[in-house]
Amino acid sequence: MKIVYNTILFTLLFLATSCDHSEKIDDIKLEISQNIFRNIDNNGGKITVAITSNSEWIIANSADWCIPDKYQGEGNDILTIKILANTKHANRQTNLIISAQGINQTIKISQQKGEVNPDLDKIHYQLPVIFHVLYQNENDINQYIKEDHLKDVLVRANHFYQSEKCGIDINLEFVLATKDKNGTTLPEPGVERVPFNELPIDCEKFMRDNTGKYTSLLWEPNEYINIMVYPFTDSQILGISTFPYSLKDFFLEGTQQVSASWITLENLSFPYCISINSSYIYEQSTDERINQNDAAITLAHELGHYLGLRHVFSEGGTTSMCTDTDYCKDTPSYNRSEYEQWLNNLDKQNKYQLKDLAKRYSCEKGEYEAHNIMDYAYCFYNEITLEQRKRIRHILNYSPLIPGPKESRIDTRGVQGRLNLPICIMK
Repeated sequence: MKIVYNTILFTLLFLATSCDHSEKIDDIKLEISQNIFRNIDNNGGKITVAITSNSEWIIANSADWCIPDKYQGEGNDILTIKILANTKHANRQTNLIISAQGINQTIKISQQKGEVNPDLDKIHYQLPVIFHVLYQNENDINQYIKEDHLKDVLVRANHFYQSEKCGIDINLEFVLATKDKNGTTLPEPGVERVPFNELPIDCEKFMRDNTGKYTSLLWEPNEYINIMVYPFTDSQILGISTFPYSLKDFFLEGTQQVSASWITLENLSFPYCISINSSYIYEQSTDERINQNDAAITLAHELGHYLGLRHVFSEGGTTSMCTDTDYCKDTPSYNRSEYEQWLNNLDKQNKYQLKDLAKRYSCEKGEYEAHNIMDYAYCFYNEITLEQRKRIRHILNYSPLIPGPKESRIDTRGVQGRLNLPICIMK
């Protein structure tokens, strides 16, 4: 009888367990507030969907122009989906599928075709970024950067280009690349780790190398912003960037003019990219204190150069210049050498507030406080002006080797082989 009793008990327990499991499946809840979005404007935008659930859920998405702000979650949440501008002259549609333990909800999205000559100023640019982490020692976190840290740096760098931070809507966002140059999904979005035996590197020699030695490190610049991360031999340099070109018919003051309207990786003999000193990659500011070596500030500054912004202070042939050399009338210019001399003469025994150190004397308007992201220390780094925005949008719309849609009048027929291109870099 005991054996039979055990068998019956086991059967009852199994049935009870099965019933409980069945009830749990039946109790799974997954609902969405809206499942169809038709004829979204070709300039793109954002849509939101409220998810109601009592379970974990995931999102499947195959369209690179339709970007959810999250791909998994649990319970109730608000899903924001970013729709990129449609620059092609054809309507497009896609489905996003939300799944929770066998229950699916489908969001159907369609977008209007692009215009033949779109208003590029309305386009929200999303520029894919790929960090190439050059390392020699996998155990050195200043070479082999911690996972997710560069994502955090890019998030913070983006803040400097958003209206709540800089006061101007640039209509621009830097995003981590999700696929590599072959179209394969990256296991670590936006990051490629590259074994490299020449560390540390003289960043200026690296950026100016015209032999083709380093171009193999690049991914196609028309599709990605390439950012090299490595330790510099010169510890005083935080970052350095190539400066963009402009075309004869769409020339921008302060840039080098090139004759070829469409340039690709194949045409480059030097590393067209940004380089960031990994020795400072973990430096960041707090709510109470702005760290002048903050990696996000450095990246935002170098991205400014990459998109056509020059330093707000006077630059040129003499150290005592006090002229406007950034081609932006709404950014006060000042004599940087004079300011540095003033800094050096300060009593190092005293403590100074940032507002005291950020004091400048404009070439034309007298005293002011430094806030512009294209200045050097000491500065508040929370300003981009309307004139600077115009320069950025001009480069986005017309410059070769910059990701994103271009003015339709530009000839996009490629030129084969390496071109003798001028190399311009800025720190």
